[in-house]
Amino acid sequence: MDWARTKHGMTETLRSLMAAGRLEAGPMRANPVRVVERFLRAGAVAGDLRPDVRADDVAALLAGVMAVAAPEHRAQAIRLCDLVTDGLRST
Repeated sequence: MDWARTKHGMTETLRSLMAAGRLEAGPMRANPVRVVERFLRAGAVAGDLRPDVRADDVAALLAGVMAVAAPEHRAQAIRLCDLVTDGLRST
């Protein structure tokens, strides 16, 4: 989250470029989604995480959390990460 906070301005720029149709999200999201997929798969195999969660959905949630990771919103970003984590736990 600290790393994403340093990139907060870049997030706004990328969002503007995508809205203008000048940048596609596909290639830019591929690597983070693959990383999330590996974590989800390993967690599901271990029985710690739900097996029915899609990696692209989790990556989108995390991107949203990182969008509010500015220093003045750090406490909220931590709470949001806790909510995401709680939602991924197996029952």
